[in-house]
Amino acid sequence: MIPRLSHGWQIMLADLSLILFIVTASAIDPAPDKSVNTTAAPAAAAQAPAPSQRSEPVAVFRPGLDLDFGTWLAERTADPREQLTIVARYTGRDSARARAAAETLASEAQAAGLAPRIVVEPGQSADVAAIFAFDPAMARNLLTSS
Repeated sequence: MIPRLSHGWQIMLADLSLILFIVTASAIDPAPDKSVNTTAAPAAAAQAPAPSQRSEPVAVFRPGLDLDFGTWLAERTADPREQLTIVARYTGRDSARARAAAETLASEAQAAGLAPRIVVEPGQSADVAAIFAFDPAMARNLLTSS
C-alpha cells in the first residue's frame, strides 16, 4: 500500500512564504541610527555645481534666430501648467554677462504677462535659452486649487 502525501504542497508553500517574508524583512531599512549627526551638511553640498534639473521642454527659444522673442511669446498658446524658464549658461567666471542676457529676456516675458524663472548655471558653452516646460509642482498646485 502506498501512503498518500496530501499535505506536502501545503508545507512547501508555507516554507516559501516564510522565505519570502524573511527576504522582504531584510530588505527594509532599519530605523535611523541616532548616533549619526544629522545637523552636519550633506555630502552632496560639497560636490561641484551641476546643471539644475527640469522637466522635458515643450518649446525652446534661442536668441539669434530669425524670430524675435516677443513674437515667439505672442505665437504661443497660454497653458497655466507650463513654466517659462530662462536658462543662461556661462563658462569661466563670466556669470554677469549670462545673467544680464537672461534678465533681458525675462523683462520681455514680464511685459508679455508671464512670470519667468531665471536659472544661471555653469555650462560647456555660454548660451541663453527660454524654455516652456510642464512644471510638476505647478501642475500639482493647479490640481489642488481646483
